[in-house]
Amino acid sequence: MATVMQKIEHIEDEIEVVENTDHAAAGNGNGPVGGEGCSIKKPDDLGYSALQWAALNNRVAVAQYIFELNLSYKSAILRGADVNAVDLTGQTTLHWSAVKGAIQVADLLLEEGAHVYAADVYRYQTTHVAAQYGQTAYLYHIVTKWNADIDIPDNEGRSPLHWYLNLFII
Repeated sequence: MATVMQKIEHIEDEIEVVENTDHAAAGNGNGPVGGEGCSIKKPDDLGYSALQWAALNNRVAVAQYIFELNLSYKSAILRGADVNAVDLTGQTTLHWSAVKGAIQVADLLLEEGAHVYAADVYRYQTTHVAAQYGQTAYLYHIVTKWNADIDIPDNEGRSPLHWYLNLFII
């Protein structure tokens, strides 16, 4: 069984092939990413989806391709990449995009229906995660364009600003 990162690498390799042909797979699950062990729906052993890995690594083309598969294919193997699916800690793909400041992926996710106010088990929203990793451009973007909440407290009462300032405490 392929790992999720192997699936993403396989998808990236195949995007060019699919884009340069007149047609994609026939929709029977046997297309470029529809082979055995290549389901984009099934998370890896840690509960992380292909869409989450794409968001973390700012792979806009892969994320877009996954969404296009949802619209194009009828196969149950390929459908089902849920933009608001959560991992074992309750983090969504949008949370993962905040780790490395993947603004382009965040925009795509939000355009596809990601919940900007989604919170994980610690009540971290995307703004908390961006602040924890010092992703100020991402934080600014998601607050100004998508109205994310900059003042929302987590389970311990800390706002994203608290988390950001914590980066400078030695």
